[in-house]
Amino acid sequence: MKKLILLIAVIAGLYGCSNDDDSNQEYQVVPIIDFTLPETLNYGRSYQIPVTYQLTNDCQSLNSTGLTANRASSEGAGSREILIGALSLVNSNNNCNETTNGPVGNNTVSILIDQEADFTFRFLVSQEEGMEPEYESVTVPVTR
Repeated sequence: MKKLILLIAVIAGLYGCSNDDDSNQEYQVVPIIDFTLPETLNYGRSYQIPVTYQLTNDCQSLNSTGLTANRASSEGAGSREILIGALSLVNSNNNCNETTNGPVGNNTVSILIDQEADFTFRFLVSQEEGMEPEYESVTVPVTR
């Protein structure tokens, strides 16, 4: 749960400097529906990881959706665990339909492979209010 709070705090920070003081705006987790990882990773190399996410209603906007990747911790095994999530700004002032899915968005995150051990990528696929986050996890071996 601490990892999710950190992830959401970082994404919210991306939008914290907005000049829009509209109190009818909030942030919602956007589920990641697809991603592409290589079969192996090379030590010392940076990778662009393509990620696809689905807006959950048409109150969300592709232009205000942030994608972030953070390490679960700064040392040990957690430093090879990459948490990837998406968060969208929602404007409830609009006459929008909260029951109809919005568009699909694509973006990439950059990851530096700085250790010679397997990396685990955890993609946030669901976060219902009051529930634990649901991740899809993939471990990728690292070669020299």
